[in-house]
Amino acid sequence: MVSARIAAVLLLFASGSAVAGPFDGLQQIAATRTGSVWYVDRSTLKTDGHVTSAWLTMDHSRDRTERARRSRALIEIECGAHRYHWVQSFSYRRNGAPLPEPVRPNVIMDIAAGSPVEAVWQGLCQR
Repeated sequence: MVSARIAAVLLLFASGSAVAGPFDGLQQIAATRTGSVWYVDRSTLKTDGHVTSAWLTMDHSRDRTERARRSRALIEIECGAHRYHWVQSFSYRRNGAPLPEPVRPNVIMDIAAGSPVEAVWQGLCQR
C-alpha cells in the first residue's frame, strides 16, 4: 500500500517536471493593461558597458487589442541615455501564420514612462 502511494507521487512529480511549457526558461518582466505579458530570456542577456541587449517574448494570447498571439524581439537598450531600439522582431497570428514585422528596426526611441519597455529597462539596467 505504501509503495503504491510512493509510486503514484513519483509518477505525478515526474510527469509534471517532464512537460515543458511555452515560457520555460523565461522570466516575466512586464505586462500591459490590455493583457500582454512580456518575458525576458536571461540566457541571451549581453552587456557591453553602456548597451544591454536581450531577446523578449511577448504573449498576447489574452490581449484582444493585438493582432498577434505571440511576438519575439531582440531589444538593445542604452541604459544611461534611457533610449532603446528593436534590432529584430517577429510576430505570429493566432493561427501561427507570421505577421509583417511590427516595429521599425534600428530606430532609436526614448523610453516612455510607464511603458513595458521601461519595465524592461528597469529589469535589465537597474541591477
